[in-house]
Amino acid sequence: MFNVMKSSCVMKRRSSGNWKLLFSEVFCCNLRADPLLSPKKSLSYETFTYNAAAENEDNEVDQYDDDKDTTAQKSGNENETKSIVEQPKPALELGLSPSQPNAPAVLAPSDTNGSLYDDLSIKGKRDSKLASHFNLAEATFASDSKSSGICSLLSSEPTSMDFTESLSRSKSTESGVHSGGENEVEEEDVKVTEASVEASENTQKEIVICEDEVDKIAKVLESVDLIGENIAATTSILAHAIDVDELESKLFESASIVAPIVCKQTTTDEELLQVISQCSSPLDVLACVHLHSTTLSPILSVACIHHIYLKTLAKYPRNSTEYNKLCGEVLTNRDFRDLVFIIETNVKFMNNFALLTAASDLLYLRLTLKQSTIPVLLSHIEFESMDLDELRLLASCLHTPNISLINSEYMYNVSASVAMRCIDQIQDLYTLLNIMKCFGRYFTNAAKRKCEGGVAGLSTDLEMLHPDGRSMAAHMFDAFYRMEHAPARPLLQKASDAITDGNIPVQPQDISAVLRYCVKFGYTIHGHKLLDVLSNAIYERLPFEHASQFTTNVKWLTVFYYYNQSMLERFVGAVKKNMANLDFVALSDILDSLAQVYFLPKNAEEFFEQLHMEMLRKLPTLKTSHVHNANRKLLLTAFHFAVFGRYPETLIKLTLEDKQFINNRSGSRFFMKDLCKAVSIERPDLLPSSIPSDLFMDAKPPQIYAFEKDVRHFLTNLVGGYHNYNLISSPVRNFPVFLLRMRLDGELLPATRHPSFIPPHMHQMIQNVAVVPLPRSRFCIDSRHAIGKTRLVLRLLRAQGARVVVVPHFEWDGQSSARKLSLLRTKIFMQRADDVVE
Repeated sequence: MFNVMKSSCVMKRRSSGNWKLLFSEVFCCNLRADPLLSPKKSLSYETFTYNAAAENEDNEVDQYDDDKDTTAQKSGNENETKSIVEQPKPALELGLSPSQPNAPAVLAPSDTNGSLYDDLSIKGKRDSKLASHFNLAEATFASDSKSSGICSLLSSEPTSMDFTESLSRSKSTESGVHSGGENEVEEEDVKVTEASVEASENTQKEIVICEDEVDKIAKVLESVDLIGENIAATTSILAHAIDVDELESKLFESASIVAPIVCKQTTTDEELLQVISQCSSPLDVLACVHLHSTTLSPILSVACIHHIYLKTLAKYPRNSTEYNKLCGEVLTNRDFRDLVFIIETNVKFMNNFALLTAASDLLYLRLTLKQSTIPVLLSHIEFESMDLDELRLLASCLHTPNISLINSEYMYNVSASVAMRCIDQIQDLYTLLNIMKCFGRYFTNAAKRKCEGGVAGLSTDLEMLHPDGRSMAAHMFDAFYRMEHAPARPLLQKASDAITDGNIPVQPQDISAVLRYCVKFGYTIHGHKLLDVLSNAIYERLPFEHASQFTTNVKWLTVFYYYNQSMLERFVGAVKKNMANLDFVALSDILDSLAQVYFLPKNAEEFFEQLHMEMLRKLPTLKTSHVHNANRKLLLTAFHFAVFGRYPETLIKLTLEDKQFINNRSGSRFFMKDLCKAVSIERPDLLPSSIPSDLFMDAKPPQIYAFEKDVRHFLTNLVGGYHNYNLISSPVRNFPVFLLRMRLDGELLPATRHPSFIPPHMHQMIQNVAVVPLPRSRFCIDSRHAIGKTRLVLRLLRAQGARVVVVPHFEWDGQSSARKLSLLRTKIFMQRADDVVE
């Protein structure tokens, strides 16, 4: 019937309007046909395909109807009219589940206690088919550009989501149901026919039907399977305009059903979408939903929630304080909870694109994951049949952590297989990066290289703003980190330049994304401008954020021995302010970041004592934290205290008594040996008797590199050969150290076979001289500030009775041979005090 009206040029084509454009913009669709709005133009809806089995079921019902309607009038025009009237749509074409050809009405919240509306009372197969078609088509839009493309789907039993308040608006006090025998139906059908013929005879001239009335007629005619004498009446109606409300009421009477919750002034789905598309606030959208007079279908509910998200995003930047506050108002709105309830109640009969659109929007609207709504929506997706649009939406959902899913490994593996087939089809960087983040670690190496090539081809977009308000280049670092693949250096450099030279503000998430990648794969970017930008971003945000937001980022920043004194001072100030609210892991990360670059805050003794006491108080939280190896975290904490020359007794004993690190296969044995050596030198009273002796012995000599080799060459020339000094390892960290023995008058003593430090009681006549080469790696980057491990080594050498002579790279590199010999001669034979590093 809808096709008849289109072919007669009575109807005007009407596009789906603003929602399609808004939907395309927010998801970076390149103006492609939106599957949710135009199902026939996309493969996103498998339920909109033709199904022969469903058609046969409809034909059986039609045959049953023809047999029962033996008393109907069979005029000469009947066959002619039937030939041009559209046949009943197959069940799958209407959005039915294949196993539910005659599904119940769309479930909706009740008016009082949150239960479902009473089902329609339907008599016989014919009435069941009519009711099924009505309930589906009541909120179903035409799939071409005339309508919004929204299709109503069916319902299931309600799931676990529960709201404390009433879940529906009191729009109607009752849901009328007409029931009766088949004879009553036939009599009412005849009355409709007679009334229609009488209206045709009384009409003297044709009236042009307005567009809205024709749309409404089309909806009603598609809602009911008109047969027999109703077809003639319909033909007369098309030729002569009558009151639309009267038509709708008579057609409902002929079908022996009425719509649930239908008010006198009915607002169609198209009208609702048109109104809410013009709203400027999400609360205005909810107000329009509240005034809507008919029951919302599941897909219309998805459309409304999508509009709400778009209006919220247009009003404030995502993740801003205003945005989060507005999301809170939306989530607590009664009408919004109704929409969520309708979607979750009918989740079993919704297809992939609708489920993913709803889940994605609810996540962006900050719906709590404590509710089962989003996991329920994602659990009903058919992952094997996803297309690129649905894969993109799934990736945006899974980008949010901590979503509990059943069979998540199966979901990731199947989705990764689908994604690998779609890589060549991806034309925008946003989609490619999202898919790499979620499924990249399941890709083959060939697929990972193909992704790298795709990113390189779209690298001009790295300077663009990501839809979430962050830098696209930062998302690139995160994508390769999650995909566990290191791209070529030029691509990384281009992303780094986009961050440093662009005008997009650096967010805390961007800092984490970049530093995570660099910690895992190394910092291979030319220069340190990127670290400067990240450090400055932390410095600017510290006064306005809680210290817990930056503990991990500052730790990762100092892993590269990046030293920014102003930033660290502000960071320590924020830590002092929020220390009582930090757990053991956060406090340990703070100590780690300060020890890496050896930053001593003001009132250091007071600060470290306060930090120690808070750690002891929060020690139970270590066992319940996200840390995989709590004992290793405890060991590193004790070692970082030792860097500052502090040995908290409780932490030291807990660590040294742990048998886990005594095992030679332990990955933390290296730190255990260093801690034992430091404790044995500076606090031997804390060493337990059970510590094995091999933890204090060096199994092999230290490795020396170009800088140390150059120092050794000139030292050998200065002292007259290798027999006058020994190459030993430093007490900790295996730094190469050249040990000389000298009398007080400057006479060198020959080296011993087993080098060791001269006991302190012999220092009156003989002294130990430890020459320590300090290449660039022993200092913070682009600085003369020595790192924490360097200072620990020098302090332990002094504690063993040696006079320390350091040869830093900035005093050695670029000097002539004569200058190098003169430098060593002055430091070893003429200088009496220890060298001090900055």
